[in-house]
Amino acid sequence: MFNTNPDEEDASFVENIPESSSTPTDEPIEPVSQPTVSHEQVPVELSSITDQEVVSLANSSTITLPVEEDQLMQTESPPPSAGLSMPAEPITDTEADTSAPGQLPAIPSVQTPLWRSSPPVWTRRPKPNKRLMTIGAIILALLLVVGALFPLVSYLFTIIPANSATVTITPMSKHLSKFYNIFALPGALGGSQYQVEARVISSTAQSQSTTVRATGTKHLPAAQATGQLTFSGASDTRVIFAGTTISGYSGVQLALSADVFVSPNNTSTVSAHAVKAGPDGNIPAFDVNSTYIVIPLGGGGSSFTVYVQNTQPFTGGHNVEDVTVVQQSDLDKVATPLEPTLTDKAQAEVQSQIGSTEHLVSPIVCMPHVTSNYQVDSPATNVTIKVAVTCQGEVYDQPTVQAMAADLLKQEALSTLGANYALIGNLVTGAPEVISIDDQTGFASLSIKTEGIWVFQFGAIQKQNLAKLLAGKAQQDARKLLLKQVGVSRAIIKTDGIFGNAFPTSIADIKFVVLNVPGL
Repeated sequence: MFNTNPDEEDASFVENIPESSSTPTDEPIEPVSQPTVSHEQVPVELSSITDQEVVSLANSSTITLPVEEDQLMQTESPPPSAGLSMPAEPITDTEADTSAPGQLPAIPSVQTPLWRSSPPVWTRRPKPNKRLMTIGAIILALLLVVGALFPLVSYLFTIIPANSATVTITPMSKHLSKFYNIFALPGALGGSQYQVEARVISSTAQSQSTTVRATGTKHLPAAQATGQLTFSGASDTRVIFAGTTISGYSGVQLALSADVFVSPNNTSTVSAHAVKAGPDGNIPAFDVNSTYIVIPLGGGGSSFTVYVQNTQPFTGGHNVEDVTVVQQSDLDKVATPLEPTLTDKAQAEVQSQIGSTEHLVSPIVCMPHVTSNYQVDSPATNVTIKVAVTCQGEVYDQPTVQAMAADLLKQEALSTLGANYALIGNLVTGAPEVISIDDQTGFASLSIKTEGIWVFQFGAIQKQNLAKLLAGKAQQDARKLLLKQVGVSRAIIKTDGIFGNAFPTSIADIKFVVLNVPGL
């Protein structure tokens, strides 16, 4: 059998090869004619033996392994893949002795199976290291002690006061945004805080008078002359009814167009007209100028006297005729070319009256006005025309509206948030937008948005009260208390101490830092 160096602790596997003088193996050994020859022990290093050398050594020598059996233990053989790969058939030596005279005869041929695929493996049992075991036990004991004391140490660290504490507070902030409806009124204000004064501005541009011929024609039926009669100095107080007739020096008969009340001390005037149509009814002034006896119709009542006269001539009486009249085209012929120029002039004048901070409620409105000495359809040969354009606008002062909206939001913030909140940054107000306008009164409704950020203010008194509340508290309890306080949005606690991180018991050692919240 193979022998390894007993001084090497990492010896690999060994393989037993039976000898002729050893205990019989399971495999049969054939007798040979040559005598058994004893050879010297040949030391072999296992790592350098090849397969051929194994066969050669098996046939040439007997190898002993001087290792005590009580120092070895047999383990399972490694899998075939872990050792050398050997052929499946046993290795035999059946060659004849061909050694020369004087040389050692060859080893008898022995059929010995050599199965290298599953040899027995021997390993040295490791001795326990008592020193390492002692060190491990000590470390384990220390870990158990530290694990038992850690919760107690952690708890003591949370309740022992630190030397100082600094609390960084993010104050509560509110972003308020609202639309307000503010009314712009021309003239005096109504006293409401939602009203501002509006101003109406206007300008008129007019042309010179222009006379043109009338071009219309109209068929006129016969018409009665009309005028007025004056009654005075009546002998009795009476009522003269409509339809009563009277004639003057010309003999033209006139009739009252309405009832008239007369008395001795009263003068009354009433409309009258000629009974017959035509130009004869156009009597001159004072054609009627005398005292007349009035006889009541139907003979009821006594007669009385009254003085009657026409102080103005009667006019308008004519026969059927075709006459020249003024028509609309006569006026348009003059006005149409002049209106654009006059409109531009009037608009420019209105624009020049708008202040730098004023804004129009609505676009400027311009209206043309055409006047003439004769109305349309009136008989006339010539007509004199005059054109004018008037432009008008209503304005309000925008900063006044914005300031009112800002004041309204400030009042609302004070009532809803309280006095501890203060505006940070600017109030932002947009441009007013006209929602509606009454064309008759000029009453305009404006909508405006305003917004701002209000932040809770921590003064000296608030900080002192917080310090009293937190003194001596553990950080976890202090953080819960802080977040319940009015005005605290977020809090960061930092303590300075070696043996604990609780809040100091002295309020002088507790400092507060309030972060700035940006506004708009």
